[in-house]
Amino acid sequence: MNSNVQTLFLDSCGLDVYKLESFVESVCDEMNIYNEYFSNIITSVVNLYESVCSHSAFKGSLKIDFYNDSNGLNFLFYINNESLMRELQVVLEDRASILDDDNYDWIFILDRLCDRIELLEEGILLQYDIKSINAELANVRVMFLKSYLVGDKVFNN
Repeated sequence: MNSNVQTLFLDSCGLDVYKLESFVESVCDEMNIYNEYFSNIITSVVNLYESVCSHSAFKGSLKIDFYNDSNGLNFLFYINNESLMRELQVVLEDRASILDDDNYDWIFILDRLCDRIELLEEGILLQYDIKSINAELANVRVMFLKSYLVGDKVFNN
């Protein structure tokens, strides 16, 4: 992990989305990310935040670290709940089992808008490889984002 870590603590999980949005906007400003890729980042980060907060097993506050390394931009959501971590592991390892479950639409959104999703011992890591982003990939992701925003289901191929 890069030594230049920015950390956000959200005390009222589910009620502090504006703080998260501001945090992501600040990070993207520092990285000069102002295009559609910013939309992908903020949509996926907020989507994960809302999904974690809405889970019945999740209680309390949430810690999110941001750092930039050779893999790109990284947002690490610390999940301090074993039950939630087990469920996330099952969902991330077997996406086919949740295709028809509307409670897990957010997983498919993350698949489309992030370059990598990793389940680590301490939580979930979202990675965005901003060095390799090109116009074609950005256009595809914008298409998926627009589809999601009009209410279409977005599935992983």
